[in-house]
Amino acid sequence: LCKMAGALDKQRYLIQRIMREIEHLYFPRPDDDLDDEADPPLGLACIAKRFDASIHPVHTRCSALIIGNVSAGKSTFVNWYAGDHLQKTGVAIETNGVTVVTYGSTVNELKGESTVLLLPYLRALTEKYSGFLENLSCKTCPSDRMCMLDLIDSPGLADGDMQYPFDVMGVMGDLAEHVDIVLFLFDPIGQALGRRTLSLVDALFKKHPDKIRFCLSKCDAIPSEEERIKVICQTTQSLTSKISVRHGFDLMPIFVPGAKEGTYLHTHARKVERGDAGEDETRAERDAAFRGGTSTVNRIEDLCDDIRKCVERKVQDGLAALKKNTETLAKVLDGVVMQEKERQRKNAVRRGKILRLWLGVFALSVIFGFLGFASVALSVSSLEKNVGPGTSSGTAGGGGGASS
Repeated sequence: LCKMAGALDKQRYLIQRIMREIEHLYFPRPDDDLDDEADPPLGLACIAKRFDASIHPVHTRCSALIIGNVSAGKSTFVNWYAGDHLQKTGVAIETNGVTVVTYGSTVNELKGESTVLLLPYLRALTEKYSGFLENLSCKTCPSDRMCMLDLIDSPGLADGDMQYPFDVMGVMGDLAEHVDIVLFLFDPIGQALGRRTLSLVDALFKKHPDKIRFCLSKCDAIPSEEERIKVICQTTQSLTSKISVRHGFDLMPIFVPGAKEGTYLHTHARKVERGDAGEDETRAERDAAFRGGTSTVNRIEDLCDDIRKCVERKVQDGLAALKKNTETLAKVLDGVVMQEKERQRKNAVRRGKILRLWLGVFALSVIFGFLGFASVALSVSSLEKNVGPGTSSGTAGGGGGASS
């Protein structure tokens, strides 16, 4: 397990480095060694903007949207996965807005506009839905598991006269467009199959069937295995009646070990899941740690594996998008080069025409000047032949004598 933990750390570091390099290709940071007068480096996004090229940079972080009814264990799962007590938990409604949990060097909380500055992709939603900005927050934590992941905790869904300060259904639908995975958590004891929850399941499953994972949370709260089977069957029947299942339906029973006692952040399960267990830790002991010492099946590790796969797939998507965007830019730049060559060719043709015109004018001027000079010379020579070469001087002398 120690070797596996070391390999996972190396893989995580490699993923972070690749995604950071991809981000710098789109939005490069100025080098500290450059002079102030030097031009800043150009990224793919800046080049595309200059030449009106349509590229779509991939968000370099994986994001998971967590949806569920009131008291479904959404905030508890976020705290357990991040390894810190970031969100309030309880039976009552504790989360009335949308909270994004992301990586940070320290535990900190941002509100409203500060969250949008840190996460620019939320700007469009704050402008589209009134009241969303005031109920948007971001919390940072230094957990290694959050280095490439954003967990989005949503308000608990409830029926009746429950009023929300913003359009929850619309915001959840737009967030599902952006995120990489959507986790639906159903509380087997509470209002798991409420009208609002089922309506959102139906709407999102039609658009993003590959993103959605269904989880039956708090399975350890069901007293017997017989009742657990009944609850799973009833929940599966209700969900499959609302959505058109294209393949096998999977409802994962999960629970956070130690959540009922409030010790889930300090249990051995967290230590094992991080890969800090000793070499003598067996698979059976590790599974028992996830079951919290009970015989209840707990597939929370499978859910974590799906999240990790999304993070790894983000690298593949980023590289594929980078290849597609560079090919698009190459085509646009090739077109610009061809246009520039065509413009230079037309300018050369135009300059050649102007040069030939000036040469023609100059040649005509020389010809006409030569013809004029020749005609004057011919006129003078013909006059001298008719009058005689001394006529002009003799006439001038006779005139002088008469005067005297």
